[in-house]
Amino acid sequence: AVQRDVTLRLRSPRGAWRHTWHPHDDRYRICAVPDLPTRAPLPVERLRDWGAGDRIPFAVTHDDQIVSWDTTDVRAAHMLLAGATGAGKTTTGRAIVLAAILLGWDVRVCDPKRDEDWAWLAAWPGGTVATTLEQMHRVITETHGLMEKRSPQRWEAATHRRPAPDLRPVLLYVDELADLFVPSRPTASQ
Repeated sequence: AVQRDVTLRLRSPRGAWRHTWHPHDDRYRICAVPDLPTRAPLPVERLRDWGAGDRIPFAVTHDDQIVSWDTTDVRAAHMLLAGATGAGKTTTGRAIVLAAILLGWDVRVCDPKRDEDWAWLAAWPGGTVATTLEQMHRVITETHGLMEKRSPQRWEAATHRRPAPDLRPVLLYVDELADLFVPSRPTASQ
């Protein structure tokens, strides 16, 4: 309750507070969290020993803890990145896509803006970038077909208490979803 009250009533100069309770000294310490760096590379070296292939790491906290997306949680199997321009949606998306590729996922990106943000992925093994309406339709349709094919296998395993089938995970990432529905808008390169 103290943590919630302090966070709600006091403005931190850096946007958040760190709360630490020391029970052996009967002390409670509150201090502003350190500034986050402007650039934080994905900790690729930590992915080598990353045992959870169905959890995609994509960020690091102030305390150097890895934040990951648990794709096995049915409540979080889908993700939406939303925010104002410059908030870091594409940067977060790139981190998720890169981590998924490094973990062996089949990654498919739809980029209606035809932006340079995804140019690196086109030549990367295990990655697909679709930039035209026809390519994006094909990628989304193929991904849906794969889901439809896999669904009975997963259902059969779950209902008969069998091991889940060993299926290569697939990540479908649509950057700038609104641009997918308004293809007549000028693209980033125009």
